[in-house]
Amino acid sequence: MRNARFSVLVLGNYLLVVGVSLFLIPTQFADLLGIDPPREVWVRVIGPIVVALGVLYFGAVFNNARWMFRYSVFARLITAPGFAYLAVFDGPWQLWIFAGIDVLGAAWTFTALRPRSVPTAAATGPTET
Repeated sequence: MRNARFSVLVLGNYLLVVGVSLFLIPTQFADLLGIDPPREVWVRVIGPIVVALGVLYFGAVFNNARWMFRYSVFARLITAPGFAYLAVFDGPWQLWIFAGIDVLGAAWTFTALRPRSVPTAAATGPTET
């Protein structure tokens, strides 16, 4: 479980960094990714929303909300195809980076949430003394 908490903590930090960047420095963030700078206010509008999601994930970590960890896997598996769709049909290829981060993060949290089996003496065979 500790690993799941850490994976969601990393997600919260990632969302805070991306959200603050979208809100305060969208042109520099776009430059860092090698894409055209945004010309409309909508990128800045998304910033506080992304920050708010990051804060929710921090709340989940600090309250050990296992149900939220599970739902974060689904949320990331919803956003990843959205980024991929935009990368293919309408946006820059760099959106694949965000899709990949979401898929890898979802896999990390999902794996960390899986129950770990404890080997028993019968499963491991006899031990020598």
